[in-house]
Amino acid sequence: MKLTFNNLPKISNNKFYAGMHWAERKKIKDNFAKTVYALLCVQTDRRKFERPCEVEYIFEFKSRPLDCSNAIGMVKMLEDVLFPDDGYKIVKKISVTSLLSVEDKVTVIIKEIE
Repeated sequence: MKLTFNNLPKISNNKFYAGMHWAERKKIKDNFAKTVYALLCVQTDRRKFERPCEVEYIFEFKSRPLDCSNAIGMVKMLEDVLFPDDGYKIVKKISVTSLLSVEDKVTVIIKEIE
């Protein structure tokens, strides 16, 4: 399954954990989750993924792309919405790509495996 999320807030892992108060992190996470869920509902009837899978995250940024490791905070927030249990039994492998592009978006490709 291929999902695209446009115009999500760009949140660097560095910013997220650089002394930010936990309440501010929670507010960012909650707003991010609401946005992702709303965009998910427009694209598919499926609300959660519960089978073992491999996931590819392709981040595209109009300006100043985050490096792959700094996009991990956004990966985790996406994962928390898409997977009720994001443990090792469900999410077997992830891949993260970060690109300079003409728009801000992330494409998530979920490949169910056995």
